[in-house]
Amino acid sequence: ALTGNRLSVTKGNLDFHHLDNLDRALKFLRSDRVLLVNLTSRDIHAGKLKSILVLIEAVILRYHVRDAGKNQHQVRELVFHWAKEICSKYSSVKALHNFS
Repeated sequence: ALTGNRLSVTKGNLDFHHLDNLDRALKFLRSDRVLLVNLTSRDIHAGKLKSILVLIEAVILRYHVRDAGKNQHQVRELVFHWAKEICSKYSSVKALHNFS
């Protein structure tokens, strides 16, 4: 939806299918210059909050901030404060202190 490109998917409900589809999506994002450092499909599939937040931040920075020419540091702070506020509403989520 962000680029207009359509990715093929592996159909099925097994972990293997989910991981394969995540790998395809991450490969596409990397090919489109989204900076994804130490981010794996296994981490996302396992629901690791830090990895999911890194992915969200990277997508926002690539498709919203960089294309608009905005100050990345300011937007990174805004995204962090937004995530912190949202996560604070859930007792099962530890308090965020930073994205690292």
